[in-house]
Amino acid sequence: MAQNPPLARLELSRSGIKNNYDHFRSLLKPETKILILVKANGYGHGAVPFAKEMEQLGAAYLGVALPIEGVELRKAGVDLPILVLTTGSDDYPEIVRYGLEPGIPDLLALRRLRDELRKAGRRGYPVHVNIDTGMHRLGFMEREVPSLIEFLKESPEIHIEGLY
Repeated sequence: MAQNPPLARLELSRSGIKNNYDHFRSLLKPETKILILVKANGYGHGAVPFAKEMEQLGAAYLGVALPIEGVELRKAGVDLPILVLTTGSDDYPEIVRYGLEPGIPDLLALRRLRDELRKAGRRGYPVHVNIDTGMHRLGFMEREVPSLIEFLKESPEIHIEGLY
């Protein structure tokens, strides 16, 4: 009969987390903002406690993969801006409700978000535009940028907070 392997265990040191954060902060200009990814349950660290620790240390943004992860952080009292890297148009009502900032990969997604913002009576909502830099999986292609600019000119509901 095969024996079960011993369970893996990970212990985190708050002082180690702080030292790591401070090290990377020291490599950047003071005005440079830091976004910390806390997706996948904080990569096993526990998303909520890790996010709160990053908030206390001075991170400017948090990033999650899915809206449900951002909602969990909001419900736990995390106030930092939260970038949602992977959204679907069905998620937009919840994203707007919880003040999450969606990553937008194409004009269709941006149109659907604008429709949701109009229903909610929102203007100047922060979004992050995903630019394709060569992998050709997600993001606006260079040839689509003029259409994006034209769309934004007629969309006061949308505020471009960032590009990635």
